[in-house]
Amino acid sequence: MRSLLTLATLSILLSGGASAQTAAGTGAVSGVVRDPYGEGLPGAEVILSNAALGLRRALETSIDGVFDASGLFPARGYRIEIARRGFIGWESGDLEVPAGRPVTFDILLSEEPEEDAEEEGQVLVRRPGGPMTGPSIVLGRSHIDDLPARGRRPEAFIRLAPAAVASPRSGRLEFSGHASTYPILIDGVATENTASSLSPGLDTRISQDSVESIQVLVAGYPPQLGATIGGAVNVATRSGTNVFHGAVYEYYRSPNWSPAGVFALGRNLAAREHHPGVSVGGPVIRNLLHFFANFEAQDSKSQALNRITSPLVTGDSIAAASCKATVAQCAAARQFVQSQMNVIEPRSMRSYAGVGKLDYFNGEGSAFRFQYRDSSYNWPEGPMTEAVAPNGGVLGQAALGIRSSSLKGSWTSAFGGGVNELSIASFRERLSRSGRPPGLPTGAVAVTVAGVTLGAADPNRASFRDLHRNQIGNHLRAVARAHTLQLGAFWSESPTWIDELYTPAGAYHYGGLTEFARDLAGDGRNYALFRQSLGQADRKQRVRDFSVYVQDSWRAMRRLQVEGGLRWDKAVLPTPVDSDPTYWRTRTIPSPNLAFSARLGVAYLLDDHTVVRAGVGSFY
Repeated sequence: MRSLLTLATLSILLSGGASAQTAAGTGAVSGVVRDPYGEGLPGAEVILSNAALGLRRALETSIDGVFDASGLFPARGYRIEIARRGFIGWESGDLEVPAGRPVTFDILLSEEPEEDAEEEGQVLVRRPGGPMTGPSIVLGRSHIDDLPARGRRPEAFIRLAPAAVASPRSGRLEFSGHASTYPILIDGVATENTASSLSPGLDTRISQDSVESIQVLVAGYPPQLGATIGGAVNVATRSGTNVFHGAVYEYYRSPNWSPAGVFALGRNLAAREHHPGVSVGGPVIRNLLHFFANFEAQDSKSQALNRITSPLVTGDSIAAASCKATVAQCAAARQFVQSQMNVIEPRSMRSYAGVGKLDYFNGEGSAFRFQYRDSSYNWPEGPMTEAVAPNGGVLGQAALGIRSSSLKGSWTSAFGGGVNELSIASFRERLSRSGRPPGLPTGAVAVTVAGVTLGAADPNRASFRDLHRNQIGNHLRAVARAHTLQLGAFWSESPTWIDELYTPAGAYHYGGLTEFARDLAGDGRNYALFRQSLGQADRKQRVRDFSVYVQDSWRAMRRLQVEGGLRWDKAVLPTPVDSDPTYWRTRTIPSPNLAFSARLGVAYLLDDHTVVRAGVGSFY
């Protein structure tokens, strides 16, 4: 036990930091081997193999019969063989190992029968996950290939998780009602953009045909994952095997296959969409070096409808009831509003997404992995597609562009009863908005009347945000008696460049049509609120994060498993550019030194088909 703790400590120190997310993109197979009396069976040989990957890892159960194989590529075709002198061996069928959630077994081996005696069968109990899985789901390749997803968008699968819904206002995913950014881990690389709430989720980062499995954790996740009060998304991409495989595909959508929208005044706003792609993978050196690559593009053209339905702004009685200005002023305001009513705006979107991977195995569980991912999405006419805006906001939208890329190298080393994973990665996302002429008499000025958008729709007519995150980490997982210990840490540095001002052209807010009509005619200042940002648009900042975690999974009894974990986070935040000289607290952003988060989970096996779980945790 002392040597194990020493090895774990050295692993963290030598890595220069460790990734709480490092092991997120891999899978694990674990369990316990017991004798007919339910006691742990030490010294049993466990062979984990995958012929397609050329993997064969030999393990030996601990003194309490526990075995654990982690750092596995999420894939199908795994098999387990168990042998022990004096007992009948056991072999599993083909297994699919997903990302994140371990495939867990509880196996009873029967003693070898005496001569002329009948053989006794083996009893197998398979228990998915562990105590701290929480309300989550795991989708393997069979689900991803067979389930329908609108527009071939991977984010559609995330919505299958409990308590994961799209916000009715922004359309962004929310977990358990928390409207905040959430970790998006792709092969263990943290790819969420914390510099902008405008950045979409998983759809702009990876293609569906390159995904091997998706794990969605809504709550109760282990201490490897943190920095969120909502959910977390863990994605693993596909890898090459010993068999060459490829696919060329084209998905086509016709607007003629969709009915007219209920609120679209009988118009069909659906998109015509082309979605071609190609995937290829196979061996470079059989059983040693594999490759996988996927590339796909998308071209979509649709429409959006700008409606104004507020009775305070429009209607037949607009001049008499809603507007109390002069007849000429009300007529000019009415003409301004009617020019925006029921206007059809074209919408188009072009994108590409690609990923390339090289995986080297030594055949016994150790591996070097290298991957590069790149994607680009552009909405030349704004992000709102196939939508009806009841209170304006479609006209004069800015063009939105997102470029996302990541690069990762990792080394997985298997030793005895443990596995160490070390990785170095870099993620970059550039989000830009460029305003085109809105074609309105008010130009780029934002105007709202009684909550209805009548001026330029986007307050940021021109903006640029560039987030560049460098990360390094290490994750150690090992077995000691009835315990499965995990130790790790995570370090990242995120320089961010922001070049934008909110409403640089100004934003006018009016309580009603009367005030707007008077201002439109130049009759004084009748607006309720005016906003405009002035000053330096170009800003740079740098954030550093460091996390350390420890977790223990203890099989206390055959039917009882207990997990406990502790995580510590430290953020080095930038110094504010401006501060109030009369109040010293505005000069720094506080970052506590004692930001500890604890987890505790319990799982009890009632019978071979029912597991009761309970967990509690604190999050920083």
